[in-house]
Amino acid sequence: MTSHVPTVARKEFEDAGRSKLLWSLIGLLVGIVVIGYVAIWQTVDDTTAAEVLSLLC
Repeated sequence: MTSHVPTVARKEFEDAGRSKLLWSLIGLLVGIVVIGYVAIWQTVDDTTAAEVLSLLC
């Protein structure tokens, strides 16, 4: 006996899960960038910040 879960509903559920995962990864990446940016600019002087940025670029 098979359960009749509509394919469309199952696909929408999977897409919603993927979308939430994507948004959480984007949020995590943005958080890391913001924290790194604030940490660099708040803890070091301008010369050191310029050196750090020149190394990164």
